Amino acid sequence: MAQQAPYETINQPRNNLRNRVPLSLLHWKRTLDVFTSEQQRQAQATGVVPEPIQTNITIFAVAPVRPTTYRGAAVEISLSADDFFEETGGSNTIRSLRFDAGDGNGWRDLAIGTAIDASYNTVGLKTVIVEATLSDGAVLLASASLDVVALSSPDPTQSVTLVAEAPYNNTTGTIYILKSGPHVGLRCPVLVAEGFDMENSMDWDVLYNILNKEQLTETLGSYGRDLIVLDYTNAMRNIFENAALARKAVKYVNANRYNASDKFAVIGASMGGLVTRIALADMDRDPATYGISHVNTWISFDSPHKGANIPLGIQEFLAFFYNKNSAFAAAAKLFNILNQPAARQMLLVHHSTTTSLAGNISNTAFQASLDVKGYPTSCKKIAISNGSGYGDKQPFNDGEQVINWYYGDWFLSEVEIHAYVYALSTSTTPSVPAVFYGFWDTIAWFDEVSTTQQRYYNQSLDNSPGGTRNSFQILFDSTASRRGANDYCLCPDHCFIPMVSSLGIDIAYCSYALQYYPSIKALCPFDEIHYAYWNEPHIDINYNNKSWFMRAILEDYDTDADGYDDYQEYLIGTAYDSAASKLEGPKIYPQIDQQDYISLSWDWRPNVSYKVYFTENLARDWTLVFTGFDYLNWPSTNTATYQLTRSSPTGFYKIVAEVKDPVTN
Repeated sequence: MAQQAPYETINQPRNNLRNRVPLSLLHWKRTLDVFTSEQQRQAQATGVVPEPIQTNITIFAVAPVRPTTYRGAAVEISLSADDFFEETGGSNTIRSLRFDAGDGNGWRDLAIGTAIDASYNTVGLKTVIVEATLSDGAVLLASASLDVVALSSPDPTQSVTLVAEAPYNNTTGTIYILKSGPHVGLRCPVLVAEGFDMENSMDWDVLYNILNKEQLTETLGSYGRDLIVLDYTNAMRNIFENAALARKAVKYVNANRYNASDKFAVIGASMGGLVTRIALADMDRDPATYGISHVNTWISFDSPHKGANIPLGIQEFLAFFYNKNSAFAAAAKLFNILNQPAARQMLLVHHSTTTSLAGNISNTAFQASLDVKGYPTSCKKIAISNGSGYGDKQPFNDGEQVINWYYGDWFLSEVEIHAYVYALSTSTTPSVPAVFYGFWDTIAWFDEVSTTQQRYYNQSLDNSPGGTRNSFQILFDSTASRRGANDYCLCPDHCFIPMVSSLGIDIAYCSYALQYYPSIKALCPFDEIHYAYWNEPHIDINYNNKSWFMRAILEDYDTDADGYDDYQEYLIGTAYDSAASKLEGPKIYPQIDQQDYISLSWDWRPNVSYKVYFTENLARDWTLVFTGFDYLNWPSTNTATYQLTRSSPTGFYKIVAEVKDPVTN
C-alpha cells in the first residue's frame, strides 16, 4: 500500500484537458520471484512446487494519462514532474528522454515540464514511443496507444459551476454552454443532462462528441439553437440529489434567456432522463417551491424509467474476483461502481440480493418514489429508444452460458481459475439455474475457493429488446492475458435498457414486440414515442433517430414568422431565419418536343410532395390527375416533369407543393 500511494493521483479522472495530452512515465528496478521453464516442467511432472528464483528486472513504461483526445489536429504532449516515477535506488537513472508522437514528425526531445506540439491528420489509434537514455548509456524503449477520436472540437462559449439548492447544496456540477452565434443571452436553448458517468470522467470534449454524432449538435447550432450540457460532479450519487442540480440548471437557463417566448427543449440521456424527469415533474407539481420550468419539450433518450439491467452473472463475476489480487483491479473498480447509490437505484437485479428470485430492494424503493413523482405535465413529452420495437432479441437463450473461462493450473501458472457466466433464466424447472460459477486456487495454503450462484427472474432481461451494452465482451476482454483455447464469449452485447423501460412501460412486457401490440403501447405515459427496428447501442445517435431529435427540437417554433416552422424549413432546405426564403409555388416551364409532347417542368425541393391538378374551366372544381412526384420518389435531377400529349384535354393545369415529414409520413 505504501508503494501504491504515490500513484493514486494518476488514477483520478483529469477532465477538460482539451488539447493537452499528459504522459505518465515509470522507470523501476524490481526484485521478483520467478520460476524458470525447467522448474515449471519439473513441477508439472512431480507435483512438487520448487523454490522461486529471485531476479532483478527493469520496468520501463509510458501511457497517456487519458488515452483519448478529441483535438488530434493540434495537441500538446507533455510529461510533468508529478507524472514521472523513477525508483532505481538512485543508480542508473534516466539522463535524457525523447519521443515519437506517431504523427509523422519523427523523434523530438522530451523535457520534463515542457509541452511539445503534435498534429495528426487522421482519427484512429496512434502509437506514442518514448526512448530513455540511462546514466550508463543504456537505452530503454516504451510505447503506448493514443486514440484520436476527433481532429477538432469547439471550446464551450462559457462554463458555469452550479450548486444545488438546500438541502442538496453539497451537490455540484458544471454546465457547458455553446452558443450558436455571438448574440446576447441564450436563444432557443437546448439543455442536455448527461447519463451515468461511471468514473466521472466525461468532460466537455467527450459529451460534445457523443452528442455530435451524425453532426447533430452542429446542425442544431446552424438552426440557431444554443446548447447547454449539464455535467454532474458525481454522477454516481443519489439520483434525487442530481435532480436538484438539474432544477438549478433549468433556472439558470431561464434567468439568462434573451427571449422567454422562444422554444426551450430539455434532453435527458440515459440516467439524465430520470434526473430531468424528476426535476421537471417537481417544478410542475410545486412551482411555488421549485419555480416554473418554462420548458416546451422534454426528450427522454433511452432512459431507464422502469429500471436498467447489468446481467447478474457479470455482477457475480465481479463480486467473486474483485478482491482476489491486484490483477483484478479493473474488476474491483467495476464492483465498486455497481454498489454506488445511482447504480443501486437503477438496476433491476443486483448481486446483493440473496434470495433465489433475483431482484433489487433499492430499485424497488426508488421506483416507488419515482412513481409518486410522476412525469412532467406542462411540456410535450417525447421518448426515444435505442431498443427494437419489433421484437429483435439478443442471440442467446435464457439461462444459456455466455462466457467460458478456464485458466491454467497452479503448477505452471501459480493459479487455476474457472469462471462461467450464464444469462439470467426465467425458469426454475427442474431447479433454480446458475447465473455464475467461479473457482480460484493458487499455490498458497487455504487459498482455494469456489461458488455457484443460482438465481432466476420473472422476465427475460439479458436478451430482451432494448438499448445494448457490450458488457459481456468487456468482461471477456479483461481475461485476454489469461485465456485458453477453449474459452469463448457467445455474444458481446446484452439488453441494458429494456425497450419498454425507456418508454415508461412495465417490465412485465419486456419481451413483447411493441409494434404489434397497440394496447401495450397505449400504456406509455409519453405524448410521442420512437424506437428502433433493430437493437442499437445505448444512447447511440444515428441517421434514423437524428431526424426524431431534429423534429422534436425544431418543430412548433417559426423563427422568421413566414408560416413554416423551423422544422419544415429544415426539411425543405430554406433559411429558417429569413422570411424571404420559403417554399413557393413551382415555376412551370412548358415546352413542346419533336414528338408533340408538352412538358410541364418545375424545380423541386426535398421532403416536398408535388401533385398535378386539371380543370376545363376555372369556375369548376380541380381534379387530381397525377401524384407521381411524392417526397419519397424524387426525380434524379433537380427538375420534375409532367408530360401531356395533343390528345390530353384542353384546360388549366396546376402543380401543388406540400411539405412532408419523413418522421410521421
